[in-house]
Amino acid sequence: MKKRILIAMFALSLAPLAHADAPAAAAAAAADAPVQNADGRATLDQRVDALEKDLAALSAQGGAPVSIYADPVRGLRFANADGTYGIQFSGLLQEDSRTYLYDGVDNEKGLVTQQPNEFVNARSRLIIDAFLGPRVKARYQEDFSNNGNGAILLDAYGELKLASWALLRAGQFKDPLDIERWRITPALDFIQYGYTAGLVVDRSQGALLEIADSRQVFYLSGGAVDGDTDAGSTPVVQAYNSDKDAVAKLFLQPLRALDGQTLGNLGLGVAGSAGNHSGDPEQSYKSEGQLTIVSLGGGNAAASAVEGASYRVIPQAYWYWKGLSLLGEYVHESQGFRLATTRQNEIADNEAWQAQAGWVLTGENAGYDGLKLNKDSGSWGALQLVARVQGAEYNEGAYSAYGPTGSVLSKGLADPETSVESLKSWSAGINYVPVSGVKLLADLDQTSFTGGGAILSSAGKVVLSNRPAEQILQVRAQFSF
Repeated sequence: MKKRILIAMFALSLAPLAHADAPAAAAAAAADAPVQNADGRATLDQRVDALEKDLAALSAQGGAPVSIYADPVRGLRFANADGTYGIQFSGLLQEDSRTYLYDGVDNEKGLVTQQPNEFVNARSRLIIDAFLGPRVKARYQEDFSNNGNGAILLDAYGELKLASWALLRAGQFKDPLDIERWRITPALDFIQYGYTAGLVVDRSQGALLEIADSRQVFYLSGGAVDGDTDAGSTPVVQAYNSDKDAVAKLFLQPLRALDGQTLGNLGLGVAGSAGNHSGDPEQSYKSEGQLTIVSLGGGNAAASAVEGASYRVIPQAYWYWKGLSLLGEYVHESQGFRLATTRQNEIADNEAWQAQAGWVLTGENAGYDGLKLNKDSGSWGALQLVARVQGAEYNEGAYSAYGPTGSVLSKGLADPETSVESLKSWSAGINYVPVSGVKLLADLDQTSFTGGGAILSSAGKVVLSNRPAEQILQVRAQFSF
């Protein structure tokens, strides 16, 4: 009996699987089929009839019918008839090409930062969602693209729906801070996160309470997490801090309260974190080309450790209207440090901002959940142009000081010979979705820096200068389901 059901279900899965009502779709597809195949085998119509009889017998015994669906958006899901119990598998693969459009050598300043052009497996992720009734869900996600150093556990959490408007999440999850990292990864409009994302935590261990109405006009979340260090530009999870951070996010989408989407979807919000850190490791920050541009400690910088009060304030907004997309945010971060040599306390203030804009050329609507095909999309797919400007300032007032002869007067958190003090950047890109689940991206980025470079003059003196501008072309092939 069980073997017959499994065989019948597999036959059904070969029919259109885009919806949970696959049995009805399969029956409709078989309506015009011949009564019997030429070789005498049962037709799809006959196999569906057999399946219905088996399911009816199973239901009479107290069992629950099982539905199967698979599509590029929802992944592969096995669930009971109403979808309250089941398991869903999804995944993400991103393969990048990085081409540096400069040789990294500044002949006037004598600086060498040459980097090889290369292919990079940016993300290889497996996601498993378990539905344990109408009120309970669990997620497990790993990334296997860690350059041969083993998989990284990204998500491992459970959710309990306390009420129609309240959800409790506990475990390891994405922090509700900046607006770009809060997007699902396949929806990102640019290959690399902006510089704002480098000043926040990517994921943490903790507990979070979310409150929202059914239409997400009002969203409020707050909780306690480990309070980890900045993520740089790569999603990581760390757990060095024994204290906890309070995190919170308030986000409003007022146009959703109106009937229809005539004015698009406007979102306004603010997020932040606060806590007391001790013992966290020294941090570093990367450029759009994934090169280290700020590093605390080392060289003519004093060894230090994170210690003291920390807070972030992050105002943010977006607006999506038809094919137009606008997104922007600002991050201010303040963090206490203690120098290892003098035991002196220092405060490092970092800030970054970014503004994104995009336009869909082929008529699809832009959205926070990404560029998607719709029923009106032609066979050519969806095409979007995007642009971004951004800037950042690092470790204000916390750099080592040099005298006129190039001697080090005092060692601070960062060495201006190797760490930049500020930057300005622009990016232009094109995104193409030929079919659902596949996205091709190409970005051209240029970043100019203040500080971060030094040369040895003919008189033997160290002369501080600027790091050469970075120019890079990045291309990504993305597959998700």
